[in-house]
Amino acid sequence: MRVISIVGARPQFIKLKPVHDALLAKGHEHMVIHTGQHYDPEMSGDMFADMELPEPDICLGIGPGEPTQQVARMVEALESQISRVSPDSVLVYGDTTTTLAGAIAASKLEVKTGHVEAGLRSYDPRMIEEVSRRIADRVCHLLFAPTANAVANLAKEGLGASARLTGDVMLDAFLAFSPRASAMGFYKEAGVEKPYIPATLHRAENVDQPETLKSILENLKMVSKIMPVVFPIHPRTLKRVGEYGLEDYLAKRATSDVERKRILNERQATIEVIPPVGYLRNLSLLLDCELVITDSGGLQKEALFAGKPCITLRDRTEWPETLKEGANRLIPGARGLEDAARFIIENPPAVPGPGAFGDGNAGRLIVEATGEA
Repeated sequence: MRVISIVGARPQFIKLKPVHDALLAKGHEHMVIHTGQHYDPEMSGDMFADMELPEPDICLGIGPGEPTQQVARMVEALESQISRVSPDSVLVYGDTTTTLAGAIAASKLEVKTGHVEAGLRSYDPRMIEEVSRRIADRVCHLLFAPTANAVANLAKEGLGASARLTGDVMLDAFLAFSPRASAMGFYKEAGVEKPYIPATLHRAENVDQPETLKSILENLKMVSKIMPVVFPIHPRTLKRVGEYGLEDYLAKRATSDVERKRILNERQATIEVIPPVGYLRNLSLLLDCELVITDSGGLQKEALFAGKPCITLRDRTEWPETLKEGANRLIPGARGLEDAARFIIENPPAVPGPGAFGDGNAGRLIVEATGEA
């Protein structure tokens, strides 16, 4: 069986790894097309190295642009490459612009197409990710659902016959790479001491409005007086901080151990701003932390897998499974973030673990279902 995987953004590289390994284990031919949606080294090239993936077979180099422009360029380029390779199946992953373009291009060519991580719903039409995942589910032939809730969502929309409950490929990756990440102790290199909180921020609704971004940064600074915050800053967020003149809200990082201890003793803001990090370093920060603050869908799940409480800076989530027993709390716009962080630190919830997300064999089940269809 000849399979093409279409990826282009950081979360997709993580999801690709278990499927790639499972395809090779079964002796199938696997070709990877990278659209170039994420093109920074930390967001793309370093991720392939971290995930122990070979370089993509084809790089389209689409680069930056408005989502509609990106989709148009991607669909045109993908149609050409898919026609040339003539695969038995195409796989798309997640809910990005690349996902949407890949699903459209493959379906137009009438190639059997599978959507990895199908059936997620936030029921927020303002989210570009919600649009991408809904269209992909409509045009793909096989819908690989990570949870029973995702299967139920597809059934409600009349897509149950195409759904396959496989578990979550990100759990596969988490289980495979956690031992290495745990041994890294990357927090020391990042400039913080235990206990600490990693924070990530990148979604358009949080960073593309000056007042919203200002509010979040102000609240993160307040949280950092309770416990140090390490902030791997996304290129999009860094760009907006500069455009909006919000640099002063990012505390200068300590330059010595003496200064760091003084800041801690005085309970000053200690946001350690660092460049984006690859999968292993990010996982290492997660495994050693006390609490996670994020607006990322993937990190919500990984926090659950790692048994860490999470605060999500959104008003809804496509992963309702993470909300069980208070493991994940939704706080839109960071209002009340300091109080929520303090409460969780003082009253840590019993994080239920990854049971709803399968047993770590999603990659194998996806490959088997692709071959049988």
